[in-house]
Amino acid sequence: MNFYTLKDFMMLVWLVLSVCTNMACGYANDSGEGEDDSEVLVGELTRDQQKAIYNFTTCLPYDKQDFAQGVANCPSYSGTVFRGVPGDPQHKMGDKVSVIKSGTPQESWSKSPVWPGQFAGPGGSVYQTQGCGSKDISRYSCNPGEEEVIRQPQQYRVTQARKNDDGQTVYTVKSE
Repeated sequence: MNFYTLKDFMMLVWLVLSVCTNMACGYANDSGEGEDDSEVLVGELTRDQQKAIYNFTTCLPYDKQDFAQGVANCPSYSGTVFRGVPGDPQHKMGDKVSVIKSGTPQESWSKSPVWPGQFAGPGGSVYQTQGCGSKDISRYSCNPGEEEVIRQPQQYRVTQARKNDDGQTVYTVKSE
């Protein structure tokens, strides 16, 4: 009998639900007419742009051009945003940091501190900064409750570090 951690189980459930939801959405051509209605605007995004953002949030392949155009058409957000990462790099005040891997075309953050804390896990790190230049994609996300926003990758400087009630290090960072 195999035993899995709760985290493994939750990731499996999330993946199955994401794939099933994506298959049930019928983004591509649900007119039933056999015509390509991918350019039909729904809200302020085309169906293809919505699908690209949705697939991005489920880690499925997505069209990068449709994703970029869709994100550009999403509402801007300038409030506080959060990002959780496993592990604690032990940053010091004034350290220059990059929150994601080099070469990644976008950073995914949240308007809520709850989800990033879960992604960080025990002993992880939560980064918080002002969301200037962020685009709110939560309306098109597979999990709108994550309140996901997209930012361009940036370098940050640590302005504060503290421990939260879950033992995670919360780094307040400022864009360079």
